[in-house]
Amino acid sequence: MIDTGDVYMKKKLSIKDIAEIAGLSVSTVSRVINHKGRYSKETEKKINEIIKEYGYTRSQAAVSLRNTKSMIIALLVPDITNEFYSKIAFYLEKALRQHGYMLFICNTENKVQVVQECIHELISKNVDGIISMVAIKSFPKSFINNPIPIIGIDAICPYYPLIHNDAYQIAYQCTQLFINKGRKHLIYIIPTDDSIQSDIPQIKGFKQCLEDHSLLHKDNIYKIPVRNASYEDAESLVYQLLSNDSQIDGIICGSDKIALGALYAAKRLNKKIPEDILIIGNDHTLFSQLSSISTVSRNRQELAEKACDEIIKMNQDPSYKGKSQIVDFHIIERNSTKGDQK
Repeated sequence: MIDTGDVYMKKKLSIKDIAEIAGLSVSTVSRVINHKGRYSKETEKKINEIIKEYGYTRSQAAVSLRNTKSMIIALLVPDITNEFYSKIAFYLEKALRQHGYMLFICNTENKVQVVQECIHELISKNVDGIISMVAIKSFPKSFINNPIPIIGIDAICPYYPLIHNDAYQIAYQCTQLFINKGRKHLIYIIPTDDSIQSDIPQIKGFKQCLEDHSLLHKDNIYKIPVRNASYEDAESLVYQLLSNDSQIDGIICGSDKIALGALYAAKRLNKKIPEDILIIGNDHTLFSQLSSISTVSRNRQELAEKACDEIIKMNQDPSYKGKSQIVDFHIIERNSTKGDQK
């Protein structure tokens, strides 16, 4: 133990204090702490012993001011209570922390005005980048004047890279699975706040698979607003659909919440699952696990880690504009689709 008396135990240790204790120059201590420049192993060991003994920590605020970096990455989410988004936030925080960054989460409630306000505030707080899981269709003037790196996860931000799953293929393969099991009267329920258009990838994948099997006979796509995409809303919608059309034998859902609502509605009408109706969700959340509903695992950890890598590269090299990437997915079959084919 290094004997220096009590004076340094009564205040927060500075680099100058460490230099005085070690009998070295402030510049030498600074080089060791910041891992820059030349110094001997003996000097490094001596300084590290003092740091350990007195619990010295670097002032991140001071480092940020010197480097003009806050070491903070912001995350925009539509609804942090949604397990899909909260899991990605968990993996993002873990990955960013390993690189010395902190994660700042903004819950936007999927409202355009809140998104705009959040971006404006984040600019004023000097964040080093934004990862967005909400679609950003326009930016506030404060951003235009002070652009920072942005990357989307499963949400399009014009002119910026996107880390996502192939939504077209997810819908196509789920539809193909149902057709392979002999189902011919399928419906697709998508959570969206946009008016249904033919260029939405999920809808294109669903329709194309039906068309490939000559099963596209009617408009069988239904929308639930994202802000109200609860299983109760889904149950009400599906109950009405099944009551009006007894031929429906397969329901493909854009989320596990919707799939749970579809399951409840089918059971209320005494439909057997999977004998009468097949149901599949999306996102691999607890809703599907606890109710044994088939779903799509979208590899949330990989989505988060790829986004983390890209935003850090964009932050460290202003000339690097980022690269969009597609992450694999896989279908998990449970009781709601397993069983004898028709």
